[in-house]
Amino acid sequence: PETDYTATICPYDSVVVNGQVYNQQNPSGTEVLTSFIGCDSLVHVDLSFHQEVSSLFTGDTTICLGENFNLDISFTGLAPFLFSLGTNGIAGPVQFANQNNFSTVLSPTDTTIYSVTLLQDDNGCAGVISDFVQVSVNAPEANLYLDDNLLCMGDSTVLHIDLNGGSPFAVTWT
Repeated sequence: PETDYTATICPYDSVVVNGQVYNQQNPSGTEVLTSFIGCDSLVHVDLSFHQEVSSLFTGDTTICLGENFNLDISFTGLAPFLFSLGTNGIAGPVQFANQNNFSTVLSPTDTTIYSVTLLQDDNGCAGVISDFVQVSVNAPEANLYLDDNLLCMGDSTVLHIDLNGGSPFAVTWT
């Protein structure tokens, strides 16, 4: 007897028939199975594969301390997706994206690297985790110092300000 084995599997999965591994590099073939009484059966293997599951972020960005930014992620594969948004290498809670694009507003207080640490599409296929985005946070810093540290009533001196962080700066005296 002959049997056709056709299946659609995830891109990095494999099937073993009669000791032979079938995968993306070897998606089809015929195996001869021999029973203990000498009867042969043929199995024709023909695999196809779901679309690869992956995530892609928009480019790195720089914001000022206290500003928000939109984090946009594009997914490939079959929606919906389960994913975890990692922060500086630490996995976050599992989230749900109903379509191939996901956006959220974030406001980090320090430079932060965001990455997808877990990804699965509706076929149950695991994603390739490779992309990340860095959000640099500029926190302005002002250092004040005087020309003369010892002042008496009525004396004058020069006040110096060193400003660090993202420019341009706005200084308000009160």
